[in-house]
Amino acid sequence: MNRYYYLANICINEKDIEERDPIFSEGGTNRVLYIAKSIGKKIEIISFGRSRNKGYFKRVSKKITDKISIVYLSTLNISFLKYICSILELFFYLLPKIKYGDKVIIYNCDFSKGISLILIRIIKNFDIILEIEELFSTNAKSKILRKIYKYLEILIIRKADYFIVCNRNTLNRIKSIKKTKTKIKFLISFGYSDDKIIKILPSENTPRSFILYSGRDDYYGGFDVLLESLKYIDIKLNLIITGKNFEGLNFKKYETKFVNIENKEFLKKKDFEILLKKANLCISPLRSKCDFARFSFPSKIIQYLRYGNIVISSEIEAINQLGILRKYIFTYPEDDPMLLSTIIKKNYKKRILESNIIDDFNKFYDNKTKELKNFFEGI
Repeated sequence: MNRYYYLANICINEKDIEERDPIFSEGGTNRVLYIAKSIGKKIEIISFGRSRNKGYFKRVSKKITDKISIVYLSTLNISFLKYICSILELFFYLLPKIKYGDKVIIYNCDFSKGISLILIRIIKNFDIILEIEELFSTNAKSKILRKIYKYLEILIIRKADYFIVCNRNTLNRIKSIKKTKTKIKFLISFGYSDDKIIKILPSENTPRSFILYSGRDDYYGGFDVLLESLKYIDIKLNLIITGKNFEGLNFKKYETKFVNIENKEFLKKKDFEILLKKANLCISPLRSKCDFARFSFPSKIIQYLRYGNIVISSEIEAINQLGILRKYIFTYPEDDPMLLSTIIKKNYKKRILESNIIDDFNKFYDNKTKELKNFFEGI
């Protein structure tokens, strides 16, 4: 019986996050678990789980469900040695386990995972399923890194047999690289929660009193566009910010007599869920005028909708592929902060029953899960 392996640097619970992963992404974990559960077969998730602290960390295996397990590979977390260690550790761990006909899913074109997998592929024959949520070459700050990432992405894409991609732009990029006469077997999947929402608490009569932004402070995320928009707002509102890299930032200078800002920094899952259940609006200001937006999908939008929230987003192409959920997303053009403020003011008091959004999300989730199961059954 063929086995599945899933190469993804995720952490399963809060204890693992605290001990091992300095760049933990809840959206990434949800995406991996969603796909792993949809396969419906035994699957082992293989994670580097690099530690917050320097030193050596030994290999640890854990069971998630009857069919899903995770192994955190050992790592020597010292400067550049951690990358060399990760490549070698994955190679020597997977090489004796992998057999003919097995399938290995690789989450994004991470060079540590990719190099190991390509080396093993030279020795053994198995199928590679490349899952792309974003292309790293579109997000690299330096020209040298962009070139390195682009070269490695091309190498991994050429070796892959099947593809799960975040949007059609990414699919077209893959087709231009593969240049094959045979049809590429692919599925477009945006990244969903690992489960549906059955009910929501508190009740729909509970007052919702703030706008929520959850993300990061960088150019691509468009956080500066959101902050710039605040000076054009002339209605009383509260903005709550949560995420990474906000420590020490002075948000007081962006406050006005109308806008109050509260920075909650990085929150544990339960605390973040409380905010999601109480927000008026959730904002995704990812810059639409950059390559990163063309070759990625902001999974936060899915998370916001899952909890029955209205979403304000920049005009990125991918959201037009969200079917019945598109009507709950209000967009502003040209990454313009003044237009963003207009959309915020127009929709701040808008009320759509959370249960309606959640019901539509669950329908969307069921249809996409069925597509995913059919994809794996057909390869």
